[in-house]
Amino acid sequence: SGSMVFDEEQLLARLDGDREMAVEVVKIFADDFPRQLVEMRNGAEREDTELVRQVIHKLKGSCGNIGAVEMHESTIAVLRDESLGVSELTGRIDQIESLFKHFVSVAYEKGFITESVSDSGTDTD
Repeated sequence: SGSMVFDEEQLLARLDGDREMAVEVVKIFADDFPRQLVEMRNGAEREDTELVRQVIHKLKGSCGNIGAVEMHESTIAVLRDESLGVSELTGRIDQIESLFKHFVSVAYEKGFITESVSDSGTDTD
């Protein structure tokens, strides 16, 4: 299961096969992630590991809901390891970010993301 980036079957099953809704849900997730990334990075810079874990916990839920399997597994692994300090958490945040980029490219290939998502996360609303 570790190699599964995006389980669209799981997502579609959850939405009774409604592909349009699935596309919308993936878009919301992809649009929201850059903000969560900033929150995690800010928390790590302030050495607020509790904040970082709170954001990762929220992220875990949304990854599970949309079938972002690798991201989901990565968030679970972080939350399970209580001993992670700031430097380890920063490394995990980098990992989650690269898994997100991978998710976006796969979702794009599968037609669940129609326009390109800024991979820098700097685009504004």
